[in-house]
Amino acid sequence: MHTDLMETGRSSVPATRAARKAASRARILAAARELFEDRDFDAVTVGEIADRAGVAHGSVFHHFESKKGVYRAVLDAVVDEMDAAFDGSADTTDLDAVRRGLRAHLTYAAQHRGLTTRLVLGRRSPDPDVRAASERGRERVLTAIALALEVDPTREANIFVGRVMATAFDEATVLWLESDGTLLAHAVVDWMIEMMEAAIDAVPVLEGRAGRRNLPSL
Repeated sequence: MHTDLMETGRSSVPATRAARKAASRARILAAARELFEDRDFDAVTVGEIADRAGVAHGSVFHHFESKKGVYRAVLDAVVDEMDAAFDGSADTTDLDAVRRGLRAHLTYAAQHRGLTTRLVLGRRSPDPDVRAASERGRERVLTAIALALEVDPTREANIFVGRVMATAFDEATVLWLESDGTLLAHAVVDWMIEMMEAAIDAVPVLEGRAGRRNLPSL
């Protein structure tokens, strides 16, 4: 009986330490997220993150190695949440489901405006880690739209079109956030879909399989 209690006590020690470590990491991440929501990367210090999380400054480096590591973890969390928001609404390859997913995406962006803008603009960052976290956020949406439009997402011309459209979607999201309600979310989403469909229809031109159309003069 005594031995069993001792063994149980010993086994609980690592679990307790692991729980404390996980809780400390979660507090740091939550604190960093609050700060990065309002301010750019360079405007936030490790000391501020530690103070807000209620941990020693060294704990930040212990869990994340650097301020950039914390920032990357915050961006990764945002990408996961944006993917979850999209997946939760667009659970099929039906185009209407994709529309619902894109609306959910914009709703999330409006609720987390600062971090969404930083994530989108992160694709222009000179830091490869920040660019990688930012880039990961667009792949799920592009693949879902390609499948809904019944096009091959691995085809070179479609990849080209997808990346160009993703850049346009990024800019549209930021501009929509800046419009402060002047542009309606559902109208922006419908415009996104229409633009993507038109771009896909023009793939034969991109591949040299169709002649140039005579555009009307202005």
